[in-house]
Amino acid sequence: FVRDGHGFVMLGGTKSFASGGYGGTPVDEMLPVECGADDTGQERDMFLPKLTAEGKGHPIFAGCEPFFAGAEKSDLELQGFNRVARVMPGATVLAVNPARGDAPILVVRNYGKGRTAAFTSTGTYNWYRLPAAVGEDTPYVRFWGQIVRWLSGREAKERAVGPGLTLT
Repeated sequence: FVRDGHGFVMLGGTKSFASGGYGGTPVDEMLPVECGADDTGQERDMFLPKLTAEGKGHPIFAGCEPFFAGAEKSDLELQGFNRVARVMPGATVLAVNPARGDAPILVVRNYGKGRTAAFTSTGTYNWYRLPAAVGEDTPYVRFWGQIVRWLSGREAKERAVGPGLTLT
């Protein structure tokens, strides 16, 4: 499916990446990170993600950079992340956990004609819930909309015939 030009994202959680038993599976093969063994584990501490240089210029974070550049600790914190064995060759790390030696949080890569992403954390609902509660702008909708568009290869598919996006 992905090799044929579609997108795939794996999100962090208790049954994701190595914790979900995905190490060594076909899903692991296409991800931009290697899941690792079942005991690779998770971290539960709150942290503020940091965009890498590549992340600051990537379409997924377009227009979101200011939120991360001047973020207060509580504004955009995420609750833990899944540790992974390594970033795969050819993948691009867009966001990291600086409190854990720049552990990868969002990594992307092309796979065949398609694209994959690994978002090793959870809790982006805080990106919406907290700022929206006090009437502030939020990166939540923009971020998720842009990640879906990037994974779908929208810019290439707009030039092709047929549907550019299928959500399951």
